[in-house]
Amino acid sequence: MTGGGSIRKFGLVAVVVLAACHHVQFGDIAHTIRATKHDTPIVTVIDGNTLGKTISFRSGTAFWLHRYDVKPGVMLKQMADAELPQMFAHYEAVTAAPPPTAGNRPVTLVLTVPQYRFSGFHATATVHATAYAPNGKRLFEKDYTQAGDSQSGKMVWGGAYAIPSAVRNSTYDAYERIMVDLRQDLDRALQPQVRADASPEGGSIEGRLRALKQLRANGLISEHEYEAKRRELLDRM
Repeated sequence: MTGGGSIRKFGLVAVVVLAACHHVQFGDIAHTIRATKHDTPIVTVIDGNTLGKTISFRSGTAFWLHRYDVKPGVMLKQMADAELPQMFAHYEAVTAAPPPTAGNRPVTLVLTVPQYRFSGFHATATVHATAYAPNGKRLFEKDYTQAGDSQSGKMVWGGAYAIPSAVRNSTYDAYERIMVDLRQDLDRALQPQVRADASPEGGSIEGRLRALKQLRANGLISEHEYEAKRRELLDRM
């Protein structure tokens, strides 16, 4: 009370929105695959833009927001690093295509992630792959799109901190399915019988032998594979 009057003091109520950021990528991947082992070396190229790509989304209440930063390019590299060494005797991952060199050059596989989203409780990813033979000739170029399994139960009942695990699990499912299709295409592209039969001279034993010799010269098959296939063809004469 002051001077017969009264002063009412009103406090300002501040609503503070807190935020937590979660970086989402795989941990160590340790699974085995059933694949043909190729002696041909391979270099996988995933550029810096793909590795640096971040897909962000938010979830939470008005008082506490969680931001999830998903790294689809990093997760693709982690999957390639886990699977392709089991398919090729020599594997290397780089961020830029290697310069041409003489000798037994590797197959080059260029991978990007043009599309990735996490919505409706599951991940959907598109991987663009271009494969080149050691001589620089393009073997194939293709988009692979797959969706991962739904993680609705984990996200509904697990709360905000279960979301990173849900994103990882569904993304893993999508990438694993993509890698199955990609490995099959690599097998077909590197299969000497298929490539020899597809050559203009593939109808004759002599033509297949010449095509087989060219495959060896291009580094697409090993000396051991060449000799085994050559003996098989000669036995048919």
